[in-house]
Amino acid sequence: MRDINEVIKAALDGLPCPASGEPAAGDYEQYVTWYELISTPQRYASNEARKVMHLAQVSIYSRPHYGLLLLAVISALRRAGLYV
Repeated sequence: MRDINEVIKAALDGLPCPASGEPAAGDYEQYVTWYELISTPQRYASNEARKVMHLAQVSIYSRPHYGLLLLAVISALRRAGLYV
């Protein structure tokens, strides 16, 4: 199974601002953070989880151009195959 943090990190890697699981250090006008809220097994085979549902919160901090960054984040997450 894929690590959800790695999937989100890879999806947001091309953004024009820092994106990480922890708040950005430094003086940035824009940055994106996320954290996993819930991880729940969904399907089992031979008493072992085969599918896990992840619920993550993505937070956008932006003074200028919030709407443009929001659209870029949504698009990047969808391209990575995540439900937004």
